[in-house]
Amino acid sequence: MSVMKKLPLAVVVSVIAQGAIAETQLDKQVVTLSHTPEQITDLSASVWVLEQDAIQTQLSMGKDLKDILAQLVPSIDPGTQGRTNFGQNLRGRSMAVSIDGISLNSSRAISRQLDSIDPFNIERIEVLAGANALLGGGATGGLVNIVTKKGQSKELGLDFKTAATSGFNGSDDGEYTLGTAISGGANVVQGRFSVSQTTRGAYYDANQDEVLVDVTQTSQQYTESLDLMSNVSVDVTPNSKFDVLVQRYENKSDGKHGLALGENLSSVFAGDIDAIENSDDLDSDAVPETIRQLVAANYNYSINDKHAFYIQAYSRSEELGFYPYVTTSLQALTASNQQTETTGAKFAFSSKLAGAHLVYGLDYSRESFEASQTLFDRTASLASGGLTNNKLYEMERYAPYDVESKAAFLQTSYQVMPALQVNAGYRFQNTETKVDDFVGVAQQALIQEHPAVASADAIEGGKNDYDVSLWNFGAVYDVAPTQQVWFGFSQGFELPDIAKYYGQGTYAQLPDANGNLALIDGISADEQGVDGIKTDSYEFGWRMQNQAFGSQVTVYQSKSDKVVELNTEDFTIDVKDSIRRTRGLEGSVELYPMDTIAVGTNFHYVRTHVRHDGKWLDASAFEASPSTLGAYVNYTTGAYNVQLQANHVTNAEGDYTNDLTDGERSEVVGYTLVDVSSSFKLPYGKLSAGIANLTDRDYTTIWGQRAMMVYAQGIPEELFEYKGRGRTYSLGYSVDF
Repeated sequence: MSVMKKLPLAVVVSVIAQGAIAETQLDKQVVTLSHTPEQITDLSASVWVLEQDAIQTQLSMGKDLKDILAQLVPSIDPGTQGRTNFGQNLRGRSMAVSIDGISLNSSRAISRQLDSIDPFNIERIEVLAGANALLGGGATGGLVNIVTKKGQSKELGLDFKTAATSGFNGSDDGEYTLGTAISGGANVVQGRFSVSQTTRGAYYDANQDEVLVDVTQTSQQYTESLDLMSNVSVDVTPNSKFDVLVQRYENKSDGKHGLALGENLSSVFAGDIDAIENSDDLDSDAVPETIRQLVAANYNYSINDKHAFYIQAYSRSEELGFYPYVTTSLQALTASNQQTETTGAKFAFSSKLAGAHLVYGLDYSRESFEASQTLFDRTASLASGGLTNNKLYEMERYAPYDVESKAAFLQTSYQVMPALQVNAGYRFQNTETKVDDFVGVAQQALIQEHPAVASADAIEGGKNDYDVSLWNFGAVYDVAPTQQVWFGFSQGFELPDIAKYYGQGTYAQLPDANGNLALIDGISADEQGVDGIKTDSYEFGWRMQNQAFGSQVTVYQSKSDKVVELNTEDFTIDVKDSIRRTRGLEGSVELYPMDTIAVGTNFHYVRTHVRHDGKWLDASAFEASPSTLGAYVNYTTGAYNVQLQANHVTNAEGDYTNDLTDGERSEVVGYTLVDVSSSFKLPYGKLSAGIANLTDRDYTTIWGQRAMMVYAQGIPEELFEYKGRGRTYSLGYSVDF
């Protein structure tokens, strides 16, 4: 392994080493997070790049995208093992997710960004920790950029992969993946076209009991996903390139399996936990689903070796369906469907002048959101225990709204001396929200069901404008050819969940003489605009890499001026002036004692506090990230590779600083998981095998424990206990022609 002046991050080498020690290459450590290629060592921030071999090693153990990120990036929280990535923070705060630089986040905080692509189509994943003034997009904890596979050769090629995972607990305990892609092109045109499909059956815990279907954020059990993707690039001239990405992703429930809640919903209203069980008798007019469509076009032009510009335009749409569940205020089962349409464009110019590198430009996005709520026939739902759900009528779930964002940005770096580089950046962003008038959900139901109620006053919508200036600066110093230290400061900005803030009001209990329900009090978008939240992030890091040793350690702090509080009765939010502070230490250590062996560890110690009544309190375990510790040993020789890894999640305790549990102490219980993987290169293709949760550890996922905290208000918490999977075995085969 040669040593270069421009080092890669030590952790990048470690990630590559996990499954492909001999293929570590220092000259490839370039990221495209800001849409212009940059050496990682020019950035005054922690950057993690998960290369193809590292991703494949984790896939061979049956892990999904959420668990892969948690295993390989120490500051990303454990995965949920469900459809949602709710609460899976980066450095204790929310993370933004993008595909080829196209943001998957929206103003409606539905955490399904990682339910967006099949790993078969992922080339690598770039993770930038901390807030980011250049990229924006609410990345207060950091950004995860998924880079898709593209056609690289003029020759015709075929990729094929198949894999299966099971715990052998029954005929329905199975997960099967099949993917194929064709790539190639001519002198100026290259492309890749792929189809990948995954069918999932039941999940079982370590006690060989079937894991209950998640009725809150929905599960992966009994689902089928399909990812259709096309990447085409055209070399318009020797100095310019045009490429287009088109993707359609679907992940739908099979429509047959659901959660039985007992006759007359006895588990919910009478506390009958024995009535809770999975069933294959679901007959519902609404089932969980994720449907995404993405179209993006990019144009790059190099004027000369010092000047270039980049143009991007995109359109993204998503439709997210949820599981039918009891709305206690309506005494009925309901299911929501939420739709978002986003369009945007970015223009960036890159210039290198007298030792300085400037990137500047404009970006624009417009987002439209609307949501509906289906109410099902009560008689059929009650009699079937929530399994027969016939649509009675549909109403608006949240106030529809539009969000328009315009920004100008400038990022510059300057080589002060051969060993010292400084950088600074500025982003000015204007965001305008326009919220429609909205009639309360309960009042819409009364209009539908009671002849005496003919109408209801609307809660006033309105417009709000947010102007925000975001700064960043930092420095990178080469201590030696194999060592670097850096300091970074950056600011991020985010809007709290608009849908859960607006459209809330108090109405008269009885209609007037005209059958109208009068609005007593409501949150007006014009008069009570939700406050935005700005986050300041600081970090100091050190990294070292040589032929036998690699390490990176970063200490960081982020601080925001406001906190978001959740009301568990109606799941609305409030924003209060209070300081939220997150401090942490993250890092990795790698040793390469032999060409065939690599051992390493990564760690993340994190604490989140909220300023409350003049005191610093631990943030609630519902939202605070747990600390983690991981380790691995990898052996590679010839065509054979084997890896043993472990990941420990610590307990996390905290004080609720709002009305969730009236100030009581909360706790999330940690666990340790051990996995093993192996692969063997055949004359044609590669065979892989793995075992996840090797010790068959019985545990409840972090998400399951948090769901019990927030949803079990007068309802048995067993209904929300989403258990972790027990020991599972995976076998796969892949080949490239």
